[in-house]
Amino acid sequence: MKKFTLFIAFALFIHANVSSQPCLSSGITFSSQTEIDNFQSNYPNCTEIGGDVYIVGNGITNLNGLNVLTSFGGYLEFYNTLLTNFTGLNNLTNIGGYLMIEGNASLTSLTGFNNLTSVGGSLKIVGNVSLTTFTGLGNLNTIGYNLLIKDNDVLPDLNGLNNLSTVNGIEIENNSSMTSLSGLNGLTAISGHLEIESNTALTSLSGIDNVSSIQHWLYIIDNPMLLNISGLGSVSSIGLVLKIEDNPALTSIAGLGNLSSLGTGLFIYNNDALINLTGLNNVTSCSDLKIQDHLSLVSLSGLNSLTSPINDILITNNSALTDLTALDQITSIQNSLRIDGNASLTSLTGFDQVTSISNLWIYDNASLPNLTGLDKLTSIHEIRIHNNPALTSLTGLNKVASINQDLEIENNNALTNLTGIDKVSHIGGELWIRENASLINLSGLDKLASIGQTIYIYVNPALTSLTGLNNVTTIGHEVRINGNSSLTSLSGFDKLITIDGTLQIYNNTSLTNITSLANLTSIDGNLEIVLNSVLTSLTGLDNVTSLGGALEIENNDTLTSLSGLDNIVANSIDNLRIRQNNLLTICDVQSVCDYLASPSGVIDINNNSTGCNTQAEVDTACATTKFCLPQGIDFTTQSAIDSFQINFPNCTEIEGEVEISGVDIANLNGLGTLTSIGDGIWIHNNPLLTNLTGLNNVITISDYLEIRDNPALTSLNGLDNLVSIGGYFYIYTNSGLTDLT
Repeated sequence: MKKFTLFIAFALFIHANVSSQPCLSSGITFSSQTEIDNFQSNYPNCTEIGGDVYIVGNGITNLNGLNVLTSFGGYLEFYNTLLTNFTGLNNLTNIGGYLMIEGNASLTSLTGFNNLTSVGGSLKIVGNVSLTTFTGLGNLNTIGYNLLIKDNDVLPDLNGLNNLSTVNGIEIENNSSMTSLSGLNGLTAISGHLEIESNTALTSLSGIDNVSSIQHWLYIIDNPMLLNISGLGSVSSIGLVLKIEDNPALTSIAGLGNLSSLGTGLFIYNNDALINLTGLNNVTSCSDLKIQDHLSLVSLSGLNSLTSPINDILITNNSALTDLTALDQITSIQNSLRIDGNASLTSLTGFDQVTSISNLWIYDNASLPNLTGLDKLTSIHEIRIHNNPALTSLTGLNKVASINQDLEIENNNALTNLTGIDKVSHIGGELWIRENASLINLSGLDKLASIGQTIYIYVNPALTSLTGLNNVTTIGHEVRINGNSSLTSLSGFDKLITIDGTLQIYNNTSLTNITSLANLTSIDGNLEIVLNSVLTSLTGLDNVTSLGGALEIENNDTLTSLSGLDNIVANSIDNLRIRQNNLLTICDVQSVCDYLASPSGVIDINNNSTGCNTQAEVDTACATTKFCLPQGIDFTTQSAIDSFQINFPNCTEIEGEVEISGVDIANLNGLGTLTSIGDGIWIHNNPLLTNLTGLNNVITISDYLEIRDNPALTSLNGLDNLVSIGGYFYIYTNSGLTDLT
């Protein structure tokens, strides 16, 4: 009898161990109510499913057939069912993977998960339009990865998650009836991120009051009813970024008063009711500071403890901002300081301790009169000052002695000179002086001796001379003086000896002489004198002995002679263009005659006066010039491209600028006869253009090639035979272009 009893006990032990083993290691999908109802008969000893489980289908109304299940080893996903709750899963204690509950239109509660204590992956509750409560998750304390609560239209809060103590990240997004975060009171730390976004009824962040640290980032974005951020009062540290963006009713961030440690970026964007940043008073450091797009922000009060080092500071488009003094503890900015579009800003006071900045950008500040506040700045990489209509002086930059890269002064309509940068002796990159309506001269640059790259002096209508550049001896790339309608001379360039690129004097309609270039000896690029309607003489170039590119004399209506070019060695000229100079009769200077005897490139002499009207008249029998379109051409339609060879049957080398921009331009095949472009080519804003086939025969472009904003462009096929570009080559914002081969 004892042996029999022992046998029964042993048999029961074996049975218990067999029945507790996980089953369905490859998982299972339930797509009908019948499959759920028959589960226990189909899998009689299955209580722990080892694989992933998907419960999908609008015929599923209850889970009673699964009431023997205690755990899932993989994922558990509910999608598009007619379940109202999860009754039937009452014995479930843990899920090894994620739990996804998405798009269950009849679901009103989470009852049925009452014994669930842990989810190994993420818990995602998304798009359940009738869900009103988290009741049913009262024993859940651990989520191994993220909690995502999104698009649940009638969910008012998070009550039901009160025992949750461990989670990686939390994302609460687009729950249109949620008014608070009540229910997360058990959390003291978030080991990942917290994102609260697009919850249109959310008025408070109460419910996360016990959270003291967020390991990664905190985003509060697009919550239109959020008045303040009380509820974050215990947060003392954020490991990465704090971003507060697009909360139009937010008047205060004082709820962050205990925050002292911020790992990387502080980004405050487009909160139209926010008037200051009080609440950040204990933050001493961040790597990036961006304050942008506020209507009511008057001051940066709240940032008074912020010190260096900082990588970037961007203060942009804050229309009421008048006061930057809260930043007066900062001494250095590693990368960029950008002050942009702050219409009421009248002073940069607040940066008084800053000694070094990499890039300084001052853009579109309508009331800013000067740069006072930057007075201790000595070290800088780049300066861009654009579109500040009240700016009358660059005072504030008085201690800057060298600019490593570019200096750009553009469209500052009240600026009459450049006083304020009086100590700058070297610019390592480009100097841009462009579209400054009242600029009379360049005084302020008087100590400048060298420019590493190009100097652009473009469309400054009041500019009468280049005084201020008197000590410049070398320019490392190009000189382009273009469209300055009051410029009468190049006085200021009297000490210039070498230009290591092109010299372009273009469309300066009051320029009568260039005698101030008398010390210039070499130009290692093109010499382009174009569209200077009252220029009578080229005297001033007499000491130039070599070029490194083309000689172009074009559209100078009163020029009568090429005297002044006599000493240029002919074999240093790549191409010769003498065109559209209505009174030009004397072209037989030595340099031109020598070049015509043994040309090394293009010869284009036409439409000048008798004696210089054709190549033959300049004593040579060279072939008829193939140049055309000295004023350039704009292609704005596919029809214009297709008819080019009909309209210009012998045109293979366009003399002027080419612009290709049209909403219906899909190909460039009609340009197949072109071999060179004498100026630049600009290919932009062609939404149908996929490649550049049609330009296959183009060998040279004498100036720039710019390709931008062609979203369908996937290839540069068509430029395969291009050998040289005389100016810059820019390719940007062509979103489909991934391969430059």
